[in-house]
Amino acid sequence: MAWSPPLASLPDPQVHGVLTPRELAALAASGHRVHRVGRAAYVHGPGHRWIFGVWGRHEAPPAWHARLRAYRAWWLGRGSTPARRRAPVAPPVQRTPGIATLETAVAAYLEHLAARGDSPHTWRAYRTALRQWLAFTEASGADWTAPGRDHLRAYLAYLVDARGVSRATEAHRLTILRSFYRWCAREGLVDGPPLRGIRGPRGRRRLPRPLSHAQVTRLLEGITDTDPLALRDRALLETAYAAGLRIEELVGLRLADLDLERRCLRVVGKGDRERECPIGRYAVAALRTYLAWGRPDLAATPDPDVVFLNARGGPLHQRGARFRFATLARRAELPPGSSPHSLRHSFATHLLEGGADLRTIQELLGHQRLVTTAAYLQVTPVFAAASYGTAHPRARSRRTAAVAG
Repeated sequence: MAWSPPLASLPDPQVHGVLTPRELAALAASGHRVHRVGRAAYVHGPGHRWIFGVWGRHEAPPAWHARLRAYRAWWLGRGSTPARRRAPVAPPVQRTPGIATLETAVAAYLEHLAARGDSPHTWRAYRTALRQWLAFTEASGADWTAPGRDHLRAYLAYLVDARGVSRATEAHRLTILRSFYRWCAREGLVDGPPLRGIRGPRGRRRLPRPLSHAQVTRLLEGITDTDPLALRDRALLETAYAAGLRIEELVGLRLADLDLERRCLRVVGKGDRERECPIGRYAVAALRTYLAWGRPDLAATPDPDVVFLNARGGPLHQRGARFRFATLARRAELPPGSSPHSLRHSFATHLLEGGADLRTIQELLGHQRLVTTAAYLQVTPVFAAASYGTAHPRARSRRTAAVAG
């Protein structure tokens, strides 16, 4: 219903603060007449008339109180028609002092990543990419606060021709630059994200390469020795395959993370997200044997609280775990390129072939997005075809359709 400005002879409406849209809707549902103009609302109820500012979940900026008084003058017929849907006045950008060059901006951004709690791998990747951008920009003499499209294309061509990076790495470097310049815009170092509207290369996504059941069995049962290192290797691989752990999650397991009575592990994955992973009886048996007979012989003084130890009694690192897997993979005659991550791919693929749903596999793997887990559907086309044949009403056999009907 369209309202005209009320006559000046009527009682003056009072400015009455700021409401959320939900609160304004509650007033309208309780019998009040509401008229919206932009982000102001005129509310007429029994014996009172109010003017509200309508904002979202956050408080309106102080300048809006003057806007509400302007709306009040218009409703009383004492002022001009206010502009509709006028954007609120943005506060001035506070520029970070002491940052004037690209080198200082890169150093400050890396400190921001470290303070945010990003993983060391992410920090090193960002440092490498930004140092290359710094060297290329300084050599070309371009303005780093407003890099042009030609300068960016020259940088991407430099990565491919001089550095020999893949299309995936090229796209990742562009993503890092976008993140860096978004931070620069928030800090007031640049006028706006200069890389907006620039598309990066799109390459094919590599599919996981899992091992077969026979290959995993050959790898695990190929460890027949009973010395402490062999017991550690058996427990290491059994745990990796039973829980689908990443290599950094595997070597980072603590003794307090094991709950062998309940057959589960507590894992801290990417982004410090915790999850609980069940493990099977083979992994439990291998861990019990290693903790009882292998680890006490390896432990040094003081004894670290990590589960898997190296030959000197210290924590087993990723490089040592990869070296041991490569040795055992050659002994088991696994395909070239097999790595500890192949056991994680095998874990997810074998669960999917066994009938586990995709959402459960996502939780067990610790994936943040379901689309990442959905890549395993392309690895198992036979399973997908079998599921289609039993689920689709036009693909089921007559006997299956009769039972389902």
